[in-house]
This record gives sequence, structure tokens and C-alpha cells, in this order.
Amino acid sequence: GSGSHIRLFKNGQALGHFEIVRGAKLGGEAFTNIVPGTFYPAISSYMGGSARVNVGPHFVYPPPKTLPGGWKALPVSDLCLPPPEPKDAAALAVQERNFPKKTEDSIIKAFQEAVEVEAKIRSKCFKAHYSKHVEEVRSDRLLRGLNTADLPAGESAKDGEECKEEDVPLPIMEDAKVVDAGA
Repeated sequence: GSGSHIRLFKNGQALGHFEIVRGAKLGGEAFTNIVPGTFYPAISSYMGGSARVNVGPHFVYPPPKTLPGGWKALPVSDLCLPPPEPKDAAALAVQERNFPKKTEDSIIKAFQEAVEVEAKIRSKCFKAHYSKHVEEVRSDRLLRGLNTADLPAGESAKDGEECKEEDVPLPIMEDAKVVDAGA
């Protein structure tokens, strides 16, 4: 639509075309009349170029809270929701799986446990990545003498902390029979 646009920021400053009208700064869109949809950031470099990109949710140089025209800046990271809690993920997976009525309870329980294990891994990885992100932003702000009061407090990511599947034990399935859905 005609109101759709993309704004880019470098060190908290909008990149795009601005106009001053009666003392008010208007505009700032880098691209306008964008066809509605979901867009993901991409960078291309050549001849050994490199870039460091922060897609949020916290920034070293945060964009303004509101933009010209009253728009609110949302980070690209908002496109990726946190994973569901393991118990919720398992319950939803069992509901969506639609097991045949003759399926043994042990099969359903083993499936539910496997989904919970994967959900625990995803949750651990998400939390570790988020914590590392906050600490990197905090460190970069402190290096530049910038305020860190808006960053969440909490446990920082431990040096070298990684998310590994080996950290979570796999469920063991004992004496379970797989029932043919057509039987």
C-alpha cells in the first residue's frame, strides 16, 4: 500500500529523505510504497567487506521512540517470537499430531517427552542468545559512555556458554508398540 515503507537506522539516526515543513522534520523513509508482506534484512559486501548488524531488540544507539508521523520503530527481532514453554509445546504437539485411537499411551508419552526435550533445548538456546545480546549491547554502550539503564538486568551469559543438545537427556522409550493407523 501507499503508506507502507521501510526505515533504516545507523547509530540511532534514520537514513532516508527528510523534509523540514514549518519547523517540523517529516519523512525519513528509505523506501516507500512497499507491497505489504514480511521482509527480512540482508547485507551484501564485496572485496572483503564486513558488517556488524544488530536487529534488536536492544540497540547500542536506539532509534527514537516515535518517528515522524507518529510511527513506532519496531526491531526486526520482533519477527521471531520466543519459543513456547516446554509443557505448552508438548501439549500442542500432541493435540496437533492427532494420534489414532488405538495408539498406546506409552507411544504418546514418549512423543510428548521428545517434544519437551526439544522445547527445553530451544528455550535454553533462546535465553542464552538473548542474554548474550543484552551483554554485548551493554558492553558496547559502556565503551561509548552511553546509558544502559533501559537494558534488562539479570544473569549475564557466561563466557563460552553454548547451547548444546547433549546438555538435555533424551527420553527412553521402553516396550512400546507402534500401531498401524490403518489397522
